[in-house]
Amino acid sequence: MERHKYAACHLLIAKDAIAEGLAELVDMGWLTEKEAIKVAVDRLFNNSNEWYGLGFDRLEV
Repeated sequence: MERHKYAACHLLIAKDAIAEGLAELVDMGWLTEKEAIKVAVDRLFNNSNEWYGLGFDRLEV
């Protein structure tokens, strides 16, 4: 398997795990849906954008 495909598979697995974890926290009442979406956007986009200096506008939810 080519390395970029391997990395893409791991990203999909991570995205699914984050989604499941956040959904569980919403179901338990620990987070609102809006808070969970903000956490996901920050973890999956904003952190990488800032860390690697990608230069995209920060996404605000």
